[in-house]
Amino acid sequence: MSNQLYLWGSVILPWVTLLLLKKDDVKRYMPAALFGALATTVIGEIALALNWWNVKEAIFPFYHMAPYIYGAFPVGVIWILKFTHERFWLFMFVNAVVDIILAFPILNFTIQRGIAEIININNIQLFLIFLLNAVALYGYQKWQDDVLVFSESTRNSPRLQSALAKPLPEDKDDKNR
Repeated sequence: MSNQLYLWGSVILPWVTLLLLKKDDVKRYMPAALFGALATTVIGEIALALNWWNVKEAIFPFYHMAPYIYGAFPVGVIWILKFTHERFWLFMFVNAVVDIILAFPILNFTIQRGIAEIININNIQLFLIFLLNAVALYGYQKWQDDVLVFSESTRNSPRLQSALAKPLPEDKDDKNR
């Protein structure tokens, strides 16, 4: 298998798995997935500045990033939240298992294939960064849930209607005539 096929597959194939989920589940967890992709992109930029790793082979337009950040990572966030949401310790356990697989066998595979190299960081430190990212993801999803609950509970409140939707007040003078 060529490196390019592996890299493109890590971007495209995970998105196909979302067809197996309900549309509402994807919509519910997509903001957390996008937040995670953004946070991981920031971590990747910091890693490049601190020379933690080097991406030797990439795909367009991800020249300095591991392409899984925009493929397997956000889709994995959606799947993990789907099955572990509202159970923090289960969420952390599943994330720890996935992060161990990513930080050790998958990273070692990409190093052996010449796709990437780690320089000023080791696998354990990378695993810990991934776990901290998972805590931030869970917190973000909890915040999103609170925002959605608030908006749904206030959606039908008559006091929050727009001025055009409110009935006109009756004029007292009209009643006396």
